[in-house]
Amino acid sequence: MGAAVVQPGLGRRPSKEGSSVERRRSRVQIPAAAPQGDPVMRVGFIGLGLMGFSMACRLRDRGHEVIVYNRSREKALKFVKECGGEAVESPEAVGKAAEVVHVMVSDNEAVASVLLGSGGLLNSPVKHVILSSTITPQFSSTIKMAVEGPDRKYTEAPVLGSVSEAREGKLTTYVGGRPEDVSIPTLKDLSEEVIYVGEVPKASALKLAVNNLFLSILASLAESTALAVGWGIDLSEFLGYLKKTWMEGIVKRYEKRGFDESFPTRFPMRLAAKDLRYAAQALQRACLPSVLSSAASELFLNASMLGMRENDYSHLLLHMLKIATSGKCKA
Repeated sequence: MGAAVVQPGLGRRPSKEGSSVERRRSRVQIPAAAPQGDPVMRVGFIGLGLMGFSMACRLRDRGHEVIVYNRSREKALKFVKECGGEAVESPEAVGKAAEVVHVMVSDNEAVASVLLGSGGLLNSPVKHVILSSTITPQFSSTIKMAVEGPDRKYTEAPVLGSVSEAREGKLTTYVGGRPEDVSIPTLKDLSEEVIYVGEVPKASALKLAVNNLFLSILASLAESTALAVGWGIDLSEFLGYLKKTWMEGIVKRYEKRGFDESFPTRFPMRLAAKDLRYAAQALQRACLPSVLSSAASELFLNASMLGMRENDYSHLLLHMLKIATSGKCKA
């Protein structure tokens, strides 16, 4: 992989919006228009989950016209009410109305459905598909072949960051495709950094590698916490011992949110399990061992199946603590 090309996000001046948009956006600030010289685009956005909703609303804030589709119509209407824009009935309708279309759905199957299914995006004359979903690199290569043609481009653009970073335009975006794709205006609007990784599917591979590391560290912390507590060590004392090591920063990051069941979801447990499963599949496809990613995926999946499917992924700590203090087994 060559040297990374980084494009910082650009600041923009506030605009003056018409009263009809103001009425649709009664609970948020009026969108800022692009400064002179920066393009205002008709942007499609497919997928309005936690991240997609925030990303699409950010694009409205930057002055773009945004046409949205979500499988659940209620979320699309909520977006129009809170952020403005237009909701349409199918991915195909998004592609007919927009210059460029961002896709942010949950997994390989959802990507295939919105692109290739009945009323799918590729039934439209869409010119540029930007995929931010976390998917397997082998699947991204397949999607590239399905999307690209003489008049149609495909860019992978998975992101690092969560809901607040998306809303504030502070994501880190990994780009797979052409070097010039780091200058795509909507990616700069969403990002603090836009980093060119290489041709497709390198950006998808990098995103899985990073998530695999982050999530495996948390899984190890959760299991180690259960080990200590299961053998009678006080939780606060155990965390205190860890803070005296190089793990201090990790413990401080997770000790409050991970044990607080009321902490709002920034990244769902079910998607953490999926990302680790995809990391294992990518390793296996490259004829590499996948022992840790496979095991960590099972841990997050277990928490999902036992009622924490939509909880924040950090609640794996709480899940393992509950098991350790359940009294089902005395060490």
